[in-house]
Order: sequence, then C-alpha cells, then structure tokens
Amino acid sequence: MEGCNWRMRSVIVLVITNLLPLAMTLYEDLGYLCVQEVQDEEYKAVQTIISYNATPYPFVTNGTNITLTCAGRSVDFVNLPEDQSYMKAVEFYKNNQLLRKCIEDPYLRFRNLSCSATVTGVVNNDKFMCIIRASFAPCNAAQIRFQVGNPVAPHVSRLFPTLKYDDRKLEMTCTGTGIPEPNVAWLLNGSLIDDTSTEKAINAVVDTKLADVQNGTNSYLVNSKIVITDRKFPLHIQCVVKNEMDEMYSENVYTLYVAIINVKLTTATVHWLGHPDMNTNFLSGFVYNVSLKCGKEYNETMRIYNRSSVTFNNLTMGRRYTVKIQALNKMGDLAIGAPSFYLPDVIPAPKNVKMTSISANFAIVQWSVIERQEEKYDRVTGYIVTVINETYFFTIKVSNSSSSVSINHLLSNTSYRVSVVGLSEETEGMPSEWISFKTSLTQGKFER
Repeated sequence: MEGCNWRMRSVIVLVITNLLPLAMTLYEDLGYLCVQEVQDEEYKAVQTIISYNATPYPFVTNGTNITLTCAGRSVDFVNLPEDQSYMKAVEFYKNNQLLRKCIEDPYLRFRNLSCSATVTGVVNNDKFMCIIRASFAPCNAAQIRFQVGNPVAPHVSRLFPTLKYDDRKLEMTCTGTGIPEPNVAWLLNGSLIDDTSTEKAINAVVDTKLADVQNGTNSYLVNSKIVITDRKFPLHIQCVVKNEMDEMYSENVYTLYVAIINVKLTTATVHWLGHPDMNTNFLSGFVYNVSLKCGKEYNETMRIYNRSSVTFNNLTMGRRYTVKIQALNKMGDLAIGAPSFYLPDVIPAPKNVKMTSISANFAIVQWSVIERQEEKYDRVTGYIVTVINETYFFTIKVSNSSSSVSINHLLSNTSYRVSVVGLSEETEGMPSEWISFKTSLTQGKFER
C-alpha cells in the first residue's frame, strides 16, 4: 500500500496539465486522481480528508499577498486497528512545480497536519495545488486558481432601512462591493460604530459578513446589518464602504422620532421630530409623504409641507393602524418613520347587572367590574347608573372601583328601569341591558 500511495505522486502531476482548462471552476477537488487506479475498496474508503482554502479568495490583484492553507486528517481503518493511519506530509505546487512541503515527524504519528504558504504576483493562469499524504491510505488533492484583475473601488450597492414601532427597533442593511475585499462600517450621528464605540449606549449591534461568490460576480460583496433598539430620539445613519482604493459614503438616512398623541374616539394625531442634520441636507424644505394603513393596504396618502404633525379623522374604533412617513431629497437622502397605533374599541357593557335589594324608597343595583384591558379599549375611569320611570330620570356617577350603588329617594309602589355604563376620559362605553324593578308599598325591605 505504501508503494502504491507513493506512485500516485507522479501520476497526479502529469494528469493535472491535461484536465484543467481555464473554463473550469476556480476550486477543484482532485481526490479522484489519487484513487483512480486503486482496486481495493477498503483502501479507497480510508482516503485522507483534505481542507484547502486561500485568503483572500477568489478576487485578487497581481500585488495581493495570498495565504494558502491546506490541512489533512487521516481516517481510521475499520478492520486493522493496530495499523491506524497518520499524517505524513502536505505539499504545495504552483503550476506543477513544488512550492512548499511540510513533513510530519514519523515518530509522532499525528492524525492531523496543517500547513500554509504565502504567494504573490499571481496571474490568471496560475494553478495552486495541494496534496496531502498519510500512511496506509490514499492521498488527497485539491487545486485553487484566482480571478486576477485590477483593483475595484468600493461601492455602496444597496442600503435598505426597516423600522419597527412597537419596540422602537431599527434594522438597516448595507451591501458594499470592491477589490480588495472592502470594509463596511456605520456612522451613527457622525460617530463610527464599532465594538468600543460609546454609541453602544443606545443598543446598536452590527453584524458584517462576506457573501458567497455567485456566478457572474466580479468583486467581493460584503453585507452588513445594524440593529438599534429602544430608540428615544432621531438618528442620522450612514454606511461607509472602504478598501485600499478609496472610501464611499452612502446616502444619509434619518430616522424620525414619532409619537402618537391625542387618540380620541375616531381621530388620532401623529407628531414627529427630525434630526438636526436634516436642516443642512433638506435646504428646500420638507415635503413628507404620509400614508395610513389599516390591514394590508394603505388607504390614505397625503403630502405634508414643512409641518411635523398630521391628524387622521373618521377612523374605525378597535382597529390597528400603521403610518408611513417619508421625505426624500434630490441627493437620495431619506427621512423615514413608521409608527403604529391602536384606536381603542368601545368599552364593553358591564356584565351581571342585577338588583340585590329593593324597598319602598331605595334599591341597590350591582354589576361586575369591567376588567382593565388598555390594549383593547380605554381605561375605565368610572360608571354611570341611569334610573328612569314614566315621568323622569336621573343618573348616579361612581368610581371605577365601585361594583354597586344605592338608589335613594324613590317613590313607593313605582316601576323603574336601571342601566349601567362604563366611562373613560373621552367617552361612554356600551350600556348594559335595562333591568326593571318595582319599589314596595311599605318600608319593609326584601331581597332579590
């Protein structure tokens, strides 16, 4: 087995020249060359595992310093535990010429071996192959090539903000391109965001990743996302893409601080505050496009000139609304806000309304307190009990903690009706059904 493994060394170098036209992919797995003449299936099954990569990869210039890293791991024999495989060598070849060789001490018998090589002055036709060798096992191999060209200046190819009102959360994605691989960073209110930035006090988290190279791509593509939570004031945000060629700044994005005020019955007023830097970039004034959405569709859009508030009327109670506020200048700078609000529903009618005591001149009415559910309707601030007979009516107002009231100064032997309704600061809720009762002829009190 040892001899067969060694003979593959010469076979690989000869075959590579004929099998790798320039049209093939930049990374190629050549492990099949190590076992194409091996008949023993068990021997094939323990082929050494290879890991081969380059940094940077795949876009480089002629002057780029490239680090090649190749690692191998031996595989156990199933039937021969006394002859376990171990790593022997890692070999680098440039255009089939030996570039570097790392040899493991045979007495140590490590199962893992890693080696690196640094190259520069690479051209498009250069091929860099790695071969890993182990004892009692077939070798393995892979080859890397590079797309060599001129440096490409950085560019901001995409800037996309997303606002969420409920937790005042901002998510913004920026995509930068260029060769060499660009760095994508963020400016928040003019200060650079990084791991040591004082802007961390406003809960800003940045996640930046190099995107996978797709077919048709001709430069590195880096995606970066910034997430800001618990916003309590307007923000000015920019994305910066930089490499050794240049640096490029994105358009400005201004997130408005928005508050919902004066929510009453079927009306609501939205007020917003912009960042001070907007006064410099929006010299011709502010024209806001304000849209109101209930459900899936925006059903009202208006243009607001040089104002920072708008009132919506004729709204439907018990519905959630979303407001989209945008202003765009000629340079592409964007001001944006996206609040949402719930227009409280009518307070429901009190339940379990009943008469608990009736006499000739007074009666006691009782009901169940309306549970507080501010996410559905206004807070109950009190109750009104309405009492009527054939000739007149009167009302009694009690606190929101009351669940009964004594109705005094009634006429004896007279029929009455009573209803209870909950109150908020703005309006009355739904009244309960009318309860009929009749006072007694004498002062004697009886229970019902």
